[in-house]
Amino acid sequence: MRTAFLTALTTPVLLLAACNGDPIVNQNAAPVASVGDDIEQPANLNVFLDGRTSYDEDGDELTFFWSIDHAPEASELADRANPFTPNRGSDASTTSFQPDAQGVYVVELVVFDGLVYSDPVYNIVTAGDPTEAPVAIAGNDQTLAFGETASLDGGQSQDPLGGLLQYDWFLVDKPYNSDLNRDSVTSGDQKSASFTADVPGDYGIALIVCSRQACSEADKLTLSFEGDNQPPVADAGGDFDAEDCLSVSLDCGGSDDPDNDLLFYWWTIQGVPEGSDVDNRFITNQNAADPDVFFDIAGEYKLSCSVFDGKAWSRPDTITVDVAERSFNENPVVDLGDDIFVDYGITDGEQERPNAWSPLITTCDKVGEGVPPVEIDPVVTDADGDGFTVFWEVIRDSKARLLSRPESMLGIIKTPNMAPDKLGITQDVSFVQMTATDCTGGKGKDEVEIVTQVDCVLK
Repeated sequence: MRTAFLTALTTPVLLLAACNGDPIVNQNAAPVASVGDDIEQPANLNVFLDGRTSYDEDGDELTFFWSIDHAPEASELADRANPFTPNRGSDASTTSFQPDAQGVYVVELVVFDGLVYSDPVYNIVTAGDPTEAPVAIAGNDQTLAFGETASLDGGQSQDPLGGLLQYDWFLVDKPYNSDLNRDSVTSGDQKSASFTADVPGDYGIALIVCSRQACSEADKLTLSFEGDNQPPVADAGGDFDAEDCLSVSLDCGGSDDPDNDLLFYWWTIQGVPEGSDVDNRFITNQNAADPDVFFDIAGEYKLSCSVFDGKAWSRPDTITVDVAERSFNENPVVDLGDDIFVDYGITDGEQERPNAWSPLITTCDKVGEGVPPVEIDPVVTDADGDGFTVFWEVIRDSKARLLSRPESMLGIIKTPNMAPDKLGITQDVSFVQMTATDCTGGKGKDEVEIVTQVDCVLK
């Protein structure tokens, strides 16, 4: 009905009356509605609206008409007969409302002076993230016998505004051999739900509750379904033959657990032939079902595999590996590069004859101190891909000296100090050799010649 009045009475009204035969004209001005600045606040707080700055030029008393012109899609306020706070009627100059969803609300205000309605004005209210969200309470952890059904109760969950809550129960953790999924909770959208396990073990169930304004953080409980545990049985795969200096794959994947529990593996070296350096470090991963192992010499090796189901260890299953000498081998090849020349440059020399009948004696300054050592970076290849050890040595009574360790890959050589006993160029020749030995004992070697030179001249 207000709309009809609006149509009829939105312009000033001209009233005519007769007194003593003379007409009287009364012109009424339309009132002006004012609702203040737009509002932005959390959705869980009451929105206060103030139309007291509305006015009428004629001083007429105003009646206020508040309405929700637009509300978020999830809101029900626009469908209510009076969405505003009951203790402030919609004809009051101030009022308030409680958002029931996040989003944008458009509030309309029209004022009426008894004859004419004002033009509508609007306040845009943005209801954002609430300062308080609902709180989900999933309940305490439970321990049940396998086969029982767990009852879930989210009734202690709360909404700060006391609104209705929506519930979402879902599975977040399960044993590795369970086939259940996120939606395996029965009546997962209700306050009270239930859950049945398909294998013994621990299951994580989470609850989230949502109001129209916000959703809670997830609250989780653990359901432990216990059954009688049966120990696992290890299967190391049986005895086999192998050759030395090769990596061989092990296999404990045939181990079994009657309860279908997840298995953890542990391989151990139990025995090696005399002279072998093999220990547990030669297994690539002791916790793997199928690691590799390396046998360094021929002979008999014993290994065992045990498995663990989280509650009990199996008896170890031991296998014997009969390792023979490898039937093929190519020796490693060593390349030390080109021969090396070191020039000490020129040193000062003197000549003297101690007495008339003595021979002429020549002395030259000693050189070589402070000269950087020679570094030799070898290239070693092995056609079989074998690992190898190396050994450096200075050979043939050479005067050079090895600074690096003999088993280092990089050879560092100190060239000899020199004090020539005659004028002119003096040379020294040293020989350095490196030998590479592969796992089978095959050897490859190379040598390099190091020539050092100094030129002695008279001062």
